[in-house]
Amino acid sequence: MTAIKLSPLSVHSKIDHLLHGEKLVDGVKARRGNESDVETIHQFLTAETDTNTNNLGNGTLPTISSISMSMQYGQGYPIYLLLEKKNEDGQWQLCALAQWSFGYSTWKGRAMNLDTLQLAAYEETGMKCLINIARLFSCSRIVFQVSVDC
Repeated sequence: MTAIKLSPLSVHSKIDHLLHGEKLVDGVKARRGNESDVETIHQFLTAETDTNTNNLGNGTLPTISSISMSMQYGQGYPIYLLLEKKNEDGQWQLCALAQWSFGYSTWKGRAMNLDTLQLAAYEETGMKCLINIARLFSCSRIVFQVSVDC
């Protein structure tokens, strides 16, 4: 299988095209996060944190500025998968997200490196989207690490 060249714009357009055709359950839609989502992503990531320790377990809270800078086009920058569901007012509201970037190893090939995974009740839908994206870009593996506070 030949790997697709990862130019910044082609990555984003291929992901958008794939997600547009996804058939999701329970009225949830998936899309790639963009610059206009920075504040929403920040609120979602920081909503469940302990404000006394100001961290997410073992890392520091992301700032709006750091999320905005990470949204820049480029192969090494993180990409956000957003899952949204309509609220009582009929507006789309963020209900789950994943953040990843692509990596490459000479010996193991291309990988999808998951950095943040907050899927809550939408694990199956979120993982289905991530697996389809990994397949689209010929990733040989999906890499993620779980930190557990003892």
